[in-house]
Amino acid sequence: MRKKLEPSDFGISEYPLEEPQVEISPILRLVLAVFVIGGPIASIVILLKTHEIWWVFGILGGPMLGGIFFGLVARVGISPARREQTRLFEVDRQSRDRYENSLCAWEMEKEERQLRYWLSLKDERLEVGFAALIRCKGWGVEATQRTGDNGIDLICVKGESIILAQCKGHSKSIGVGVIRDALGVAFVNKGTSVVVVAPIGFTKGSLSLAENHGIRLFDARDCVDIANSLRDF
Repeated sequence: MRKKLEPSDFGISEYPLEEPQVEISPILRLVLAVFVIGGPIASIVILLKTHEIWWVFGILGGPMLGGIFFGLVARVGISPARREQTRLFEVDRQSRDRYENSLCAWEMEKEERQLRYWLSLKDERLEVGFAALIRCKGWGVEATQRTGDNGIDLICVKGESIILAQCKGHSKSIGVGVIRDALGVAFVNKGTSVVVVAPIGFTKGSLSLAENHGIRLFDARDCVDIANSLRDF
């Protein structure tokens, strides 16, 4: 199992950097208020005295010019030191995202090595979990639609190899009925390998039938062995 990465491996500390805030001086705040508030007020006063229609442009233009002015102040008026703080904050945030993704992958890999993890997976969760395991081993995996999948849950591709997988998260050992379904899938898709994944295990009859017809079976122990690189998929 790969080494668990620490925050220091990504150049980050235990606590994230605080996001820098844009600070505007009192004088700039006053100028901004003149644009946003003074423009419409002056336009209304002119309207009352002259009844000219161009006052509309003043009411609409005041806040608009104020917004443009604020944007310029926020972009240009920031000191070099503040810009550097913003850059460091972005770098720290991106590094933390990579660390969190790495930690999630490590924890998932740790779980995949436990029998209880595979035995706990049912239905779609088993499909998602097994697909994630196989992807880590270099396979491309495509999940089929929930309905009309012709008995196929996952299509696994690696180079020229294609494997069709059925995932059965049942609470009881898988019987011969599921193996017969897998044989039907193999018949329709001639020349393509078919596997059945059932963490709970298989009955003696299903094991015998699968062995006689080349259907490979994977239980929880097999999944753990794949995660530990003790066997191939």
